[in-house]
Amino acid sequence: LSVAAEHSVLSQRSDDASLGGRFASYAGWQASSGLVGQVDASWRDALFVTGGLRVEHDAGMAATGGLVSLPMVGGALLHQFGLVTTKLRASYGRSIRPSGSAVRASWLAREAIVQGTLAPEEQSGIEMGVDASIGHSWTIRATRFDQTAYNLIQSVAVTSSLMPGPGDGRLLYALQNVGEIGNRGWELE
Repeated sequence: LSVAAEHSVLSQRSDDASLGGRFASYAGWQASSGLVGQVDASWRDALFVTGGLRVEHDAGMAATGGLVSLPMVGGALLHQFGLVTTKLRASYGRSIRPSGSAVRASWLAREAIVQGTLAPEEQSGIEMGVDASIGHSWTIRATRFDQTAYNLIQSVAVTSSLMPGPGDGRLLYALQNVGEIGNRGWELE
């Protein structure tokens, strides 16, 4: 059984040139705190199980009230056939990345182009595989993974009637949680 607590603070600062031509700079702090609990268990050096939970608080995650839980679980089954050792393994996990960064903060400072509260970017998925080793010299591994990253933050073109311009509105770019990427496949090693 493992239990941990941590707190980190990040100072971010940009100069005018690093914000992609936007004539603004950003300086600010981002803080994150977390509590982690993890249990590792084994039985007869053949079955191994791990499970854990991280509860994280970050002011950059306003859409979730600043609090998020990140579970993980995994297991492996070993078997010996003479000189050959095989291992079946599987795991699941979830992670996040808060929406705050120096570049994004330069966007968020302009309320006219903020479309609600941004949720943190998230990734979750499974991985499973088999390993076969001959002694300590040769190993072959095959892994199947199926993961999805979602709530990815991207700039989206929007029309605003709040900012006067030619026509009915002015085209602006706003940060929104609209992206999703699937990462599925096999890895042989």
